[in-house]
Amino acid sequence: CLLLLFDILSYLIVFTLLFFLFKVDGIVLNTGRDVTLNLLESKSNCISILTGPISYRYRVSQLKIHFGTLDSSGSEHTISGQYFTAEVHILAYNSDLYNNFTHAIHSPHGLATVAIFATIGDKPNNEFEVLSKEFQNILFKGQERNISEILLADLLPQTERYMTYEGSLTQPGCQETVTWILLNKPLYVTKEQ
Repeated sequence: CLLLLFDILSYLIVFTLLFFLFKVDGIVLNTGRDVTLNLLESKSNCISILTGPISYRYRVSQLKIHFGTLDSSGSEHTISGQYFTAEVHILAYNSDLYNNFTHAIHSPHGLATVAIFATIGDKPNNEFEVLSKEFQNILFKGQERNISEILLADLLPQTERYMTYEGSLTQPGCQETVTWILLNKPLYVTKEQ
């Protein structure tokens, strides 16, 4: 697996550089609550997150995009009462303790989630554009499409700071097994995206 190191001093360099070098393949799915990119399980499609606020190795398994009907209220988290246009979650499971995402989701220290807020900007984000084009093909719950060569690094804002807390998933069963890592700068996307 490719390793992603979280370190308050070298976060930007290491995290972005390693994500930059690695493209992933997966299946984009309309869950009825969000758009989910399930990464295909393979040795060549493997990214792990280490250190920072977490003590184990976590393997990236999913990317979820939450957005609303209004540009001002799509995020699930708020900062000082402020919602964002959208929120992207990179979900990873504890691969040191558990064999898969399904087992980890119900277990202590099971998941780590990197939350990236999205807001309207002037320039399109190339990788978000690739994902958002697929939204037209998955309008209804349960619809899915294969997608290849997504460069996760381009979804990350350039920042070395984050907030973290122990919490739960934001969807039912709301399992309290998540270490949240909220990046302090947003991803900029266009209104059309």
